[in-house]
Amino acid sequence: MSTNEQDNSKAAPGRGQKPSRWEELLAATAQSPLKADSAKPLIALVVPPSPFTVPRGWGFYLARPFEGITYIATALTNAGYRVKIVDARYKPAPLEYALAGISGADTVGIATYEDAFPFIEQLASRAKEQAPGRPVILGGSLVTSVPELVMRHTRADAAVLGEGELTILELMAAYCAGAGERELTAIPGLCLRLADGSLTTTAPRPQLLNLDILPVPDFTLWGPENAGGLRQNIVSGSRGCHKNCSFCYRTTPELGLKSTEKLHRELSALKERHHTEFFQFTDLTFTFSKKRTLALCEALQDLRVKWWCMTRVQNVDAEVLSAMAGAGCDQILYGVETLSQAALDGAQKGFCEDETVRALQLTRDAGITVGAAYVVGLPGETSEALARAAAFSSTLGTAARVKYLSAIPGTKVYADAVAAGVITDELAHLRKMLARERGALEDDFLNLSGLPEKVCREGYRNIERNYVPGPYGTAALVKDKRAYAYPDRPISESEVTSVLEEDARLCSGSLLS
Repeated sequence: MSTNEQDNSKAAPGRGQKPSRWEELLAATAQSPLKADSAKPLIALVVPPSPFTVPRGWGFYLARPFEGITYIATALTNAGYRVKIVDARYKPAPLEYALAGISGADTVGIATYEDAFPFIEQLASRAKEQAPGRPVILGGSLVTSVPELVMRHTRADAAVLGEGELTILELMAAYCAGAGERELTAIPGLCLRLADGSLTTTAPRPQLLNLDILPVPDFTLWGPENAGGLRQNIVSGSRGCHKNCSFCYRTTPELGLKSTEKLHRELSALKERHHTEFFQFTDLTFTFSKKRTLALCEALQDLRVKWWCMTRVQNVDAEVLSAMAGAGCDQILYGVETLSQAALDGAQKGFCEDETVRALQLTRDAGITVGAAYVVGLPGETSEALARAAAFSSTLGTAARVKYLSAIPGTKVYADAVAAGVITDELAHLRKMLARERGALEDDFLNLSGLPEKVCREGYRNIERNYVPGPYGTAALVKDKRAYAYPDRPISESEVTSVLEEDARLCSGSLLS
């Protein structure tokens, strides 16, 4: 390892801040992982199922490893803990599968996603019945957005709020040391259940701004089937977003970054380990900095990979797009959302239709596939704007992706819906409404547009007709026994996306051909 690598990974995580003990541990073990210590707890991390059906060609997202929980698992493994990931997605009986997977574990961690609350609620309860004295820890975006609501209605002992790597290392060390409530409540970034059953939230943990101390995520922790052959992989060069769209929840509100050098090393390692040829960047605004984007594109040249990213229409120009195309960018997904200016303003997007047209046209001229994400149901939406969105997508050959508006906890839309009495029971909303939002035409949805539901659904249908499948191919809907869902609403076999068959087909040849 070069001196630059060592210096970079040990850099302070904040801007000018001295690293904490846990930041130093994370950085040190990223370079020199500790051997598994049989005296330390065995930790089972559970990935819940989802009722959400991704658009055609994007089934990859529901079948392959997630980056976030992989970082948690890698950080714990590097610190000497024994870790197993229990992936309950695509299982005929996900709850029973998860219970079997956590049997024998000393600590259970459950990822919380907005559409997975019924499963989380049941698993936390059954996990305590299985081993009453075993810690059950929640983490992820849902519990971070509404910690007390989730903790009140589950039997979890603790919740990690925000980024998890540092907090879980400190919490596990405290558990191993037999810490009491006094010591546990001194750990930042937690919501804890105390001995008397009450809840307390500790001081917030500062967000990591320099992500170079993170380890390279070890996707082999998901099982031997992921030891190689991840031709498509999910990665990120940043965390957080500097914008505040009304319908989007940000677990990390500030912008944390990996250096260009760190990201290049990480992508190189993933390509070597897993033969990855296509990366899907999950950065919320990939091109937030022109200087950084140009430097990153230059660094990507020697990797000979293709990639996809998301960004805002304001953050591109011809020079940036040309560099991205030359570095292998296959598609850019823009958060267009709507062509109604009133709806854009209400959603706090901060741009206008002219900027959208300019960005998408420049992208097509650069030879990059244009992607546009739309949201139907926003306040201020009009039937005319919906019709123009459909025509606009057709004219530009846009890979349009459309979704109904959802009231995601932690967002302005959610707060406004609660305040207006649209959501009268927050727990029922988590249990039922989100569980019915599967990204399909017939979904129940939050309609704040003032338009009749029929008009919204017709607008959705017209935009979706211009849909172009995700990066490589269309996933067929086939009968499959890997159906997954909540115990009270199993998804029919015809709804299950055969992502594994799609991957096998796609990976039969090089994605670069």
